[in-house]
Amino acid sequence: MNLESLKGTLCISHLENVLDDEDARRANLLGKKNVHVLVMKWESELDQRASLDILDMLQPLTMVKEISIDGYVGAKFPTWFGHPSFSNMVLLRIERCRKCTSLPAIGKLPWLRDLVLIGLSAVQTVGLEFYGKDCPKPFPSLESLCFKDMQEWKDWIPCKVEYQEFPRLRELSISQCPKLQGKLPHHVPLLEKISINGCEQLDISIPNFPKLHALEIKGCKEVVSRSTDELCCPKSTILSIPYMKSLTEEFMHGLAKVENLTIDNCKELTSLWQDEFISLITLNIIDCSSLVNISLTSTLRTLNINGCSGLKSLSISNCTCLEKASIRRCNSLTLISRGQLPQNLKMLNIRDCENLQFLADEGEASSNSSSLLEYLVIWGCPSLKCLSSSGDLPTTLKRLEIWSCIELTSLSSKNELPTALKYLSVRDCPKMESIANNLPNIVSLEYLRIESCAELKSLPMGRHKLGHLNKIDILGCPSFVSFPDGGLFPTSLRELSIHGCGKLEAWPNCMPNLNSFHIAYCPSVIYFPEEGYLPV
Repeated sequence: MNLESLKGTLCISHLENVLDDEDARRANLLGKKNVHVLVMKWESELDQRASLDILDMLQPLTMVKEISIDGYVGAKFPTWFGHPSFSNMVLLRIERCRKCTSLPAIGKLPWLRDLVLIGLSAVQTVGLEFYGKDCPKPFPSLESLCFKDMQEWKDWIPCKVEYQEFPRLRELSISQCPKLQGKLPHHVPLLEKISINGCEQLDISIPNFPKLHALEIKGCKEVVSRSTDELCCPKSTILSIPYMKSLTEEFMHGLAKVENLTIDNCKELTSLWQDEFISLITLNIIDCSSLVNISLTSTLRTLNINGCSGLKSLSISNCTCLEKASIRRCNSLTLISRGQLPQNLKMLNIRDCENLQFLADEGEASSNSSSLLEYLVIWGCPSLKCLSSSGDLPTTLKRLEIWSCIELTSLSSKNELPTALKYLSVRDCPKMESIANNLPNIVSLEYLRIESCAELKSLPMGRHKLGHLNKIDILGCPSFVSFPDGGLFPTSLRELSIHGCGKLEAWPNCMPNLNSFHIAYCPSVIYFPEEGYLPV
């Protein structure tokens, strides 16, 4: 078989079985002119004295475009590695070379675009040997640089001031480098995205990158800014900063242009300032247990707050652009808004807020404005007694889900439901006696589900006039006795399930178009529909 004609990708695995450099020389990689992607793998990390010589003999043609080295057990790399004659190389990946004490000199590769360095556990310093000796413009074409799982890496020594490192770098990622204490490169004019994760000893000083639009910092010691305008980047849009003790006012001032902000696991953060976020569109705050005060900007469109156990109140009434809000696991929160809900708010999702008593305190709100809320979900709020201080639901509401609100007795003070409602689900509300008095005006209702409401005795009047209602589930309501209106249902009804209604005495009547009918655990039923009232 003529292996000289190999084309495309060549993967050589189990190189630990190669005995010496003569075996490697016979592979004759220099003779394989059409191999553009070369992958070399060692599966064992046993010490091999000949490993450097073996890799030296596995030198490919300089026409190769991509090289991946995985599991190499030598302490250093051969001289051909990173030589500028590899003028076609665009991707280099070095992984699990755990005995290498220094990085190869690869800064002179003229067209290298992507560089990935993973699991080089013995490397302690990244410096001149990485850039290449006497290289005034190292990594001239590099666009993406990734360091990962370098457990002993302590220092990143930048180039000399007169050198221009990484002139085209756009993405920089550093993760699981727990001992790193050095500084990030400062002269990277095209950098767009920085991601730093799991560098517990790193005090991050963020330089002013004019093209930066995505900044993600996780699990680092501290973030430092040298001046108030250091982060004023026109496209800075994402910021994730867990484990920080504080966000200084100077640092926040540098986020004036940020549009999407995520703050995660800042256990000692107590407040955020509205005035610093003049462009903010999306705000995510997660597991900030000491956060007490949040002042929100009017530009905000999406708000997500999760696991902020110290947050006692939240005012979103001034967020005139807010469209979506999700509040979860905020156990000290008693209300969502002082004043009416924002007029443009369409979706509101509230879950597991133990002390939430009502959504909005509308006592001082103007009656000239009204919420356009369409989607409302409230789960696991055992202290909730009413949905708003006025007791009314927005007339625009299309979907309403209320689960596990054990103190809630009704959905509105007037015992009326919104006329636009299409989907209604009430579950685990043991004090709920009625969902409404009448239903005839809710012409859009399509689905009704009532489950585990121990005090519910009956459905509202007028349901037989609901021309779009096609599914009803009544489950685990032991006090449910009867269906009003003579047990009539609309002809549009296709599915009906009644389970665990121990006091129900009669089935509903007139369901000629029913496709699915499930009845179980209703032992008191003594009346069944007459002939012709069920489909044949």
